[in-house]
Order: sequence, then structure tokens, then C-alpha cells
Amino acid sequence: MATKTTGTTNKGALDNSLSYDEKERLMVLSVLREECGRELRKKAHYADEEFDWKEHNAEFNEDYGNSTTAELLKLCKYYYGLSSLDAVRERRAYHRNQFAARTNKD
Repeated sequence: MATKTTGTTNKGALDNSLSYDEKERLMVLSVLREECGRELRKKAHYADEEFDWKEHNAEFNEDYGNSTTAELLKLCKYYYGLSSLDAVRERRAYHRNQFAARTNKD
């Protein structure tokens, strides 16, 4: 018969998982990076310049990758009017739906 142990002393798969707070922070970072990239891509398009998503993502992560959720949310609100986690989640869903529509064209 298996012995019962407490979750806090066990070492297992969950120890290698991100916490909910970190997943939330990364979601906010992702939405902010995407919004910024879309804006910069449009700006580059109208200036007849190239826009490199990989370069943007790397620079953005370097600049903001260590920011807290609260700091990222302040930036979301200031630049894009996303004033809550729910608003960020909705924008993330919007981005995902747009991506799915682009990639599932027959």
C-alpha cells in the first residue's frame, strides 16, 4: 500500500512547472510584446521599412523580461488601455483568434 505524503515535501513534476503567478506575468508580457510589435510593424510599413519580429521579440524581452506583473500591467494600461488582467486575457484571446484565422485559411 502506498504511503501518503504531504505535497510540500515531495519532489516531482510540479517542481519543474511555473507558478500560476509566473504564467500570468508571462501572459501579460506576451500581450504587451505583441501589441507593441504590431504597432511598430505598422509604423515600419508606412515608412517603407522592414520590421523584424525576431529582433523585436529579443529586444523587448531584454528590456521588459524581468518586469513584475504590476509593472507590465501599468505599461498595458498606459500604452494600450488594457487596465486589468481580464482585459489582457481578452486581448490575448483576440490575438490567438487572429493567428488561427491566418493559419487556417484553405
